Amino acid sequence: NDDKWIFISCYDYKRYFPSLCKLIGHPELLSDEKFSSVEAAKQNCKMLVDYLEEGFKKFDRERWTILLKENDIPFSQVKHFSDIVKDQQALENGYVFSYSHRDGTTTMGTAVPAVFSEIDATPYRNAPLLGEHGVKILCELGFGTDEIETMLKDKDIVVNQ
Repeated sequence: NDDKWIFISCYDYKRYFPSLCKLIGHPELLSDEKFSSVEAAKQNCKMLVDYLEEGFKKFDRERWTILLKENDIPFSQVKHFSDIVKDQQALENGYVFSYSHRDGTTTMGTAVPAVFSEIDATPYRNAPLLGEHGVKILCELGFGTDEIETMLKDKDIVVNQ
């Protein structure tokens, strides 16, 4: 009822579904043929989702966290980015990091999701400004200083230092 999400994993249907039905306030689903197996529940997915939505509106995410833990139902809180950037574990593991913009303001960003032992992660850097590397690139392409000066004077290229 607080617009926060929870991911529930009832991978062992017979083990977890009975507890979940009781928690959402619909123990009668346990004797309903439409939900007697995973296959039956899949066939009646829309109806099951309606029951789950109704049930989960009863409490906020924090209360559901307690109830699911007490009933040994596998779950995880689905976090919003605004929560993750403050999460101590995410910060310590380097999943999110702070970086500075050219104007001095800072922002939180996400790290590359996969880490390979042979490859170092590229440090964050600001995207280049329009034309920031233009002269260097033109030199690498074989343009001479005089040609580049003419392009600059004629405003054929933009340089941002």
